[in-house]
Amino acid sequence: MVSSILAIVFIGATVVQLLFWLLVFLRLGNYPSTPAWLKTLRAVFAPFTKARQPPTPKGEYIGAQPGIRSFCRDSNSFDYPRMYSPLGVGGSEASARFCAQCEIPTLGLVIKTRNKPLIPSETSLPPISVVICGCNEADNLSNYLDRFLAQDYPFFEVVVVNDNSVDATEKILLAFQKKYSILHPVTITEQHPPGKKFALQVGIAAAKYDLLLLSDADCYPSSPHWIRHMQSLIKNEVLIGLGYSPYEYRNGLLNRFIRFEAIYTAIQYFSFSIVGMPYMGVGRNLIYHKSLYQQQQGFSTHLDLASGDDDLFVNAVATGKNTAVQLASESFVFTIPKMSWGGYYHQKTRHLTTGTRYKPMHQLVLGMLSASHFFHYVGGLAWGLYSGHWSIVLIFYLARATVVAMVSRPIFSRLKALSLWPWMLPLDLVYLFYYFVFAPVLIIGNPRTSWKH
Repeated sequence: MVSSILAIVFIGATVVQLLFWLLVFLRLGNYPSTPAWLKTLRAVFAPFTKARQPPTPKGEYIGAQPGIRSFCRDSNSFDYPRMYSPLGVGGSEASARFCAQCEIPTLGLVIKTRNKPLIPSETSLPPISVVICGCNEADNLSNYLDRFLAQDYPFFEVVVVNDNSVDATEKILLAFQKKYSILHPVTITEQHPPGKKFALQVGIAAAKYDLLLLSDADCYPSSPHWIRHMQSLIKNEVLIGLGYSPYEYRNGLLNRFIRFEAIYTAIQYFSFSIVGMPYMGVGRNLIYHKSLYQQQQGFSTHLDLASGDDDLFVNAVATGKNTAVQLASESFVFTIPKMSWGGYYHQKTRHLTTGTRYKPMHQLVLGMLSASHFFHYVGGLAWGLYSGHWSIVLIFYLARATVVAMVSRPIFSRLKALSLWPWMLPLDLVYLFYYFVFAPVLIIGNPRTSWKH
């Protein structure tokens, strides 16, 4: 009886893991295109779903037009559209244009390229308020603030909230302000509830523009085109853009694990967003409309928590239609990593207190993901020790390891972390200790009050 229970737990957990990696995470490595096998699967189940199917082009295919490119929202890319005409070859200019990738009508901008870069008119770009919060971040602001201020974007401001700093933050901000008129420092001297939310609320209130792009003082954009890439997500129905924020490389196991954990988290929130179930974003690289923030009444539903200014807000307002992800490497925002295990522990305990406030469906799915991950390893070990069926255990271990290695490699490549990919499987095993160490935080909460990273 015990052996059967352990076998069911182990095999069931392994199957669930395989489903997550093959049906959800695989999409990230191929995004925005869809794997052929998944297209076939969708076609099989199409009669039983309400998903919008690509319309069948009408008329005769008359080829792509090399001189014309069109933007397709469904494939999220510019493409040479396929041309169909009811008149056949030599048909009129009114011929229908369909995306060459997904055969969906290329609604929106059509551009005659003539080998010129597809850059929107400068005057058509909306103004943006970059909002950065910091507490005692003088060194980081001195080193990295100019990378935010020197962005290649025509209309933007940078609002930096100095939250009760006692170091040289104010002096450094004033020095930058003399050089950059777009910098608007805001200083908070009053005491307020613990956490970053009050500072962010002040920063958002001070922002002049409706489009908000958020980051932190211990971060810096990877390129001068960060704002452009993040802003490009916000169009039509899309009101929220999720960006990626990796940690800087350092030597040692701690840094390797920190970077792995950030990638594994990104794999989850990017992949679930791509399949239509966005549940979080990171406040170090996040864009949304101020009007959306006002409609949600800010962070009023979770002001009792020190954290949640990013993931709980996204969890409350994001949908499959109003959220998009940005994977271009020039949109990354690097974060300075912790240099001690204690510092990392305190940072994560603050972040992990928000999970119990997610929507019930999100809690269920993420709970299944974590539980299947844990019981895949622990259940297999327990069943092998109890029954001696090590050959079967090994087969299932190898099956999952193979799938994880194959699916994760293109993802690590897209996230510019291929040097970390050989460590994927060992760190995936080490991740078990992550569950053990931080489980008490999820149960009893986090008494830490400081929000400084």
